Amino acid sequence: MELILVPLLLAAYFLPTMIAVRVKHGNCDAVFLTNLFLAWTGLGWIALLIWAFYGAREVPADGPADGDAPN
Repeated sequence: MELILVPLLLAAYFLPTMIAVRVKHGNCDAVFLTNLFLAWTGLGWIALLIWAFYGAREVPADGPADGDAPN
């Protein structure tokens, strides 16, 4: 039972970090470090979850800008 429970709890604990990586958050490193040290408070975990969703990078709908085009 413990072999299943520990990975599930770790995945739940680091869920804000996984979401930040998935949505290409601009501050993934900061989300991870804050998750590592403050998520245990519960309130910190909820705040991180919100930050992970609402801090996603804006991606232009019409493709890369002129300066970003490959040569």
